[in-house]
Amino acid sequence: MPEVGVRLQDGRRVTVRPWQPRDEQQIIDVWNETLYRDMISPERFRLMVVLDPNLDPEGFLVAEADGQVVGFLLALVRRQPMEGIGLQPEKGWITAMGVLPLYQRVGLGGTMLTLAVDWFRDKGRRQVEVSPYVPYYFMPGPDPDAYPGGVRLLEQQGFQVFSRCVGMSRSLYDLRTPPDVRDAEERARAEGIRVEFLDPRYLTGLLTFLDRHFPGDWPRVIRERIQRGDPWDEILVCLDGEQVIGFAQYEGERFGPFGVAPEYRSKRLGTLLFYKAGERMKQKLRRHLWLAWSAGEPQRFYERHGLQIDRHHLLMKREL
Repeated sequence: MPEVGVRLQDGRRVTVRPWQPRDEQQIIDVWNETLYRDMISPERFRLMVVLDPNLDPEGFLVAEADGQVVGFLLALVRRQPMEGIGLQPEKGWITAMGVLPLYQRVGLGGTMLTLAVDWFRDKGRRQVEVSPYVPYYFMPGPDPDAYPGGVRLLEQQGFQVFSRCVGMSRSLYDLRTPPDVRDAEERARAEGIRVEFLDPRYLTGLLTFLDRHFPGDWPRVIRERIQRGDPWDEILVCLDGEQVIGFAQYEGERFGPFGVAPEYRSKRLGTLLFYKAGERMKQKLRRHLWLAWSAGEPQRFYERHGLQIDRHHLLMKREL
């Protein structure tokens, strides 16, 4: 996208242009002032933005006034196929957007969205989502409680809500595995089913299990965690003999994802994995457990096990 001069509704002039590496700190400053519930560090910015193989500077719009960054919009299309998903050539994503308060409600946000939509059209996209993009999403979608102005702007630009989800958490101080879950564990053991921390013997089986039952982002997450040397006791596997039939993971205080093969879901193995992970988190002096998003039956599962809703998210999209 070429550099575009924009006259705002109050007469001020702003330049909207592609991102350049020198913009990093100023974008982070705007990000942390405007997306205050979803702040970012320079390290995360480099990992999740700069090193994202799908980053295209033409889709990373930067609004500049008098030499200062006053807004940004990060638009993405797949340039490299996602494992189990491919290129998704019909889709594009807006994963983050921020405009400083002094430049809000004068047409800058709408201008950047219009330019982004034009960029998506040039890329042949038929649908734009905000913002369930993998591998690097910063929030599942706009938080209407924290960013109501952003939601209104998206609606004015033709974006509609297609789903809703919640972020959840609980304290780990009083987490204890209930007796009925202990009983389920004993019944599973009697059938040759057990839960263990990941061991090199089970790595190939885990990846095969994920590729079969949860293709896409989940196998990538496990591969990247192993490659960067994360602790193996942050990944749990459920085994029937030597066959992986379920898994769970946590990272710091963040729990999930976790899942069990469909034919084993009546045995409460998911519940067992949840408590096994929670107990190990407590042993490692983690004080809280949280997850970024949930909805439907998974949300009801977490509520039954003590998690409460922290925030709400709207998943939004626009058909082009």
